[in-house]
Amino acid sequence: ALSMGRGAKTDLYLMNLQTRHLTRLTDVATSTSPRFSPDGRHLLFTSDRSGEPQIDQMNLQTRQVKRLTMQGFKNFSAVYTPDGQNIIFHLCPFYSMYCPWPYGCISLTLSKRLICLMDKLS
Repeated sequence: ALSMGRGAKTDLYLMNLQTRHLTRLTDVATSTSPRFSPDGRHLLFTSDRSGEPQIDQMNLQTRQVKRLTMQGFKNFSAVYTPDGQNIIFHLCPFYSMYCPWPYGCISLTLSKRLICLMDKLS
């Protein structure tokens, strides 16, 4: 999976490595930072389809997208834990143009139960 775009809009694509054929996965808003689940059935990504960057998950078989994060002004750089039961991502809880040093890192079970919120990074 990769993200490509022109100008401010970026979409996600799957590339067949043998034929180099690209299949577009998203066409709404800006979508970046794709990460496969350990079992290869889902894709985590950052999308601003709700207005601010949040974490979404796509079922690669059905292409159905589910928003996983609902708080913070900017949530980004999500990855799955090796067992695929949790995601870890950066959270910027305040509004700013840039968030070069995120407030913390959250681990969230895919059932939406918050596991931990780390203290502010220095």
